[in-house]
Amino acid sequence: MVFPRRPMVSPWSLLQKCRRQYFWRVAARFMRKTLKALRSRARSNASKKEQSTKQAIAASKHSETPTLTNTMSSCNFEELVGPTLLIGKGQEVYTKDLLKDKKYVMLYFSAQWCPPCRKFTPLLGEAYTAHKQYTKDNNIEEEDIEVIFVSLDSLQTDFDTYRSKMPFYSVPFANLWLLHIKDKLSSRYGVRSIPTLVILNGQDGSVITKNGKGEYATYFKGEYEVPSSCCIS
Repeated sequence: MVFPRRPMVSPWSLLQKCRRQYFWRVAARFMRKTLKALRSRARSNASKKEQSTKQAIAASKHSETPTLTNTMSSCNFEELVGPTLLIGKGQEVYTKDLLKDKKYVMLYFSAQWCPPCRKFTPLLGEAYTAHKQYTKDNNIEEEDIEVIFVSLDSLQTDFDTYRSKMPFYSVPFANLWLLHIKDKLSSRYGVRSIPTLVILNGQDGSVITKNGKGEYATYFKGEYEVPSSCCIS
């Protein structure tokens, strides 16, 4: 009887086979360790996130609900209207120095292209100038009111032309766009039409009235023309 011969296996092929088996065992062991580490890290991150969420909820329960008044208890007008303001032919003044200790700060939203604005601006300017003169004539050292023009013009030339007719201060045209002051203030105070005069408390920045156009004569002293539609106390 003749038995079939078994195929000869060379030592080299055996070595290669052993190497492959060893490689896959090592690779499998590495993958198991990696997956274990990733699961452990995920559980740790989830635990930390859950803990921070609980702490935030606990802190919010013990804090007061913020309001416009208490969130601006020490109002920083530099953040509101920018670091500098313009007056006259383009002279710059520091907002912090100008608005220090003011009783009222009025934000005047207006634009050169707006006919109602062009009609109201001279009236507001006359009241502003009369109040300054009243303060001077009565030897009142501290001026209690300041008006800041917030332009909604899209062209620098329109801004410059319109601003030149105003006796009060203005937010620089570049800052209106680069610092997004125009959009931020319009959104903050809900400006939907112009002219709009928003009167703020000069100490804490809280809103006194958004109807400054109809109530400005209540705040400005001196002699000036007052439209019949304006409220006078």
